[in-house]
Amino acid sequence: MKIYELRKNAGKSQSEIAKYLGISQSNYSKYELEVVMPSIATLIKLADFYGVTLDYLCGRSATNKLKFYNEDKRKLYEIIEKLNDKQLQNLTGYATAIYQQK
Repeated sequence: MKIYELRKNAGKSQSEIAKYLGISQSNYSKYELEVVMPSIATLIKLADFYGVTLDYLCGRSATNKLKFYNEDKRKLYEIIEKLNDKQLQNLTGYATAIYQQK
């Protein structure tokens, strides 16, 4: 699994990721050491957090890029990844308003 590498690249501590997952730091450490395998729900949560596929997270794929079947969604995802917290909050409000217009 690539969770150690992803966590380090994201500049996060084990405690931060454990808190996000709702588990203790010692339990999270066991995931990185591959002493304990996380549940599929936990793997999905980690993949979503890091923006990678489950295949990449579990070492089944060499690429960590998400597959987008729509170019606009891919561009939007790239933009979202670069936003600061305030910008993301503003975008979320704007997107929610657009969605509710239907």
